[in-house]
Amino acid sequence: MKHLTTEWPLLKELEEQLVRTLQKVFAVLLAALLE
Repeated sequence: MKHLTTEWPLLKELEEQLVRTLQKVFAVLLAALLE
């Protein structure tokens, strides 16, 4: 299980980046729809 715990912070960072990217995409899509 040691291998999994060492990679966990990296996975969490990737997840946060993915969430931020999705939020940006949604913002752009909403702006395009509202225009």
